Amino acid sequence: MLALDQDQDLARLSDQDVLAFATEQQRILITHDVRDFARIAQQWAEAGRSHGGCIIVTLSTTAYGAILRGLMMRFEERPSQEEWKDRTEFLAAQDQGQVD
Repeated sequence: MLALDQDQDLARLSDQDVLAFATEQQRILITHDVRDFARIAQQWAEAGRSHGGCIIVTLSTTAYGAILRGLMMRFEERPSQEEWKDRTEFLAAQDQGQVD
């Protein structure tokens, strides 16, 4: 796991570069930035540009338990990196059976 806010150089990357970096590192990007990354993922798909996967979390940043449960569920459903290639999913309250 890698948190961009823990590395000054990575924290300065543009959103496009964050997804490119995650792709180069064969990582699945997990973000709360719904507005930007939903658009970027769509642009990449339309351009035929590949990425390693993206999970856009719409839950509150303080909903730690719900986020962890949701991520665990996603990774149990798709345990291999290859299954995430070019896949973008949203992790939302309705996925958790909760109302926020």
